[in-house]
Amino acid sequence: MNDQQLSDIALYIIKLTDQEISPAEFEELDSVLSADTEAARYYNQLMMIICNFQECSDEIIVNKSSTDTLLQQKLWHQLAEIERTAPAIEISTPALQRELIQKVVYSPIKKVKISLFHKLTFVACAALILLMVYLHFTPRPVQQVVGRVSQSANARWLSQYGPVSQGSDLYPGPLVLREGFAQIELNSGVRVILESPVTVDLETTSRLFLDEGRLVVNIEQSSVERFVVRTPNSTIVDYGTQFGVEVEKTGQTNTHVFKGQVELRQGSDPLKFKNKLALQAGQSGCVNPSDELVRIAAMPQRFISVIPARYELAVKKTKPLYYWRFDSDKGGILKNEMEPGVNQESRLYGSLGSTNGPDLGVKKNTALRLTDRKEDYAILRRCTDEADSAEAFSVAMWIRPQKTTENNNRIMFVKLFSKHDIEPAGFGNRSTIGFTKSNQFTFDVFCSAKFPEQLSDEERAASSYRVASAPVQLGQWYHVVAAYTNSNQVNLYVNGQLEDTSRISADVKPVSPEMIWVVDSRRWDKADSAFESNVLENTFMCDIDEISQYNRQLSAADVRMLYKSAQGN
Repeated sequence: MNDQQLSDIALYIIKLTDQEISPAEFEELDSVLSADTEAARYYNQLMMIICNFQECSDEIIVNKSSTDTLLQQKLWHQLAEIERTAPAIEISTPALQRELIQKVVYSPIKKVKISLFHKLTFVACAALILLMVYLHFTPRPVQQVVGRVSQSANARWLSQYGPVSQGSDLYPGPLVLREGFAQIELNSGVRVILESPVTVDLETTSRLFLDEGRLVVNIEQSSVERFVVRTPNSTIVDYGTQFGVEVEKTGQTNTHVFKGQVELRQGSDPLKFKNKLALQAGQSGCVNPSDELVRIAAMPQRFISVIPARYELAVKKTKPLYYWRFDSDKGGILKNEMEPGVNQESRLYGSLGSTNGPDLGVKKNTALRLTDRKEDYAILRRCTDEADSAEAFSVAMWIRPQKTTENNNRIMFVKLFSKHDIEPAGFGNRSTIGFTKSNQFTFDVFCSAKFPEQLSDEERAASSYRVASAPVQLGQWYHVVAAYTNSNQVNLYVNGQLEDTSRISADVKPVSPEMIWVVDSRRWDKADSAFESNVLENTFMCDIDEISQYNRQLSAADVRMLYKSAQGN
């Protein structure tokens, strides 16, 4: 505040103590004190000094430094100004007369009578001002932090304490995860993975209430003796290390134990319950909508124990037919992430190994290492005789080239069916993703109405279409997308950018069936001709990961979204 504003406040205070302040001036003073912290502090200090003077005691306690600051430059100037502008009082000088000495009788002091209404009004106003000053300077009670968001992926929150993001502190109370996944780490060491949509109430560092949705609790590094999850109709008391809880919209509560043991209690109060059920690792139980406590079939697939990478979430958002991550295989059998269970037709052959995959923001990401051994290859999906109705397809993957040779090298072989009445023998129409001796990624499509053996060199060349990238570096991961569009166009993308495109003659329309994907194809168990053997006899070394296949064209926006989802991790 400037000197003039402080001077105005001083004048209002003088008028207030003299009971001469007008209603408009009082409202102005009240407004200034409510809006300005410095003005309120100045008012308190000045009123304290005035009250000390009005006490009229033998000893007046005054803080000299504060008094000098408050009065020397402000109030004294204000009082001087009042004196200067006050009307002069003329005092007549009577003629001197000799009078007899007599007893002086003073007239009684005239007292001003203040009505009870004005007294109550003054007291109420003073109390209101003091209350506002108290509320302004009194700090709000601090909520105790119970944990924080330690990890998240595509998470959108709703909290009464404001915005929530990765690294945010969490306080007791309701918390809603509207989208994505998140892991919260309580101060007790308990880690809770939330899968949207889910609503929880963080009660303490050792207890929470799950209103709706799914979560997984891990207490392997916890300091609490027992961790409790309450739901509207049950209580889960931990006696182990890891378990999942789900509250369905029907009101049913499902519990599955991954490690250790829990006790599922019938009722939301952990101390007052109707019945209980002990669940060991690999077992599941529920309290159903009829309020019955029963055992149910194991359901580990309903819960996630690791926060998915942003790239994995982005791929699943594009809804591929097949998605192979190579993070785990059982006896050479590969899992398609888009289908429940394991696809028995997708498997590794020979002695293909694993290596570290691209950095997708997870602790461990495994990729498939392809060798130059003829016995080492992978078939991700065997060919069927039934053609798919789609007339477009796409494949996206991460590739790290390690070594090249003098020949063109095929990384992946995809068989295509055409709309011709007679399917050419052998491979017929086909598509390959490869790598040239000039360190370029390629996407080749072969379309012909004739049998391959019947084609001349000129016809074979006319039936082949190639798009290629700019040269790349060996030993570096690249995001590669090949797409065949509904308009008979082939596109090749590298790291989110369109590298090359070409249009195929309209009289040939290959379609996307349940394709056969031969990765690192040195040989194929169905190769029965010299032509096929020549196609598959190539030597190449690279690493490959995160292969997703679609029965539609991936748009440029889809490709950019996939690539950018892996950036910054």
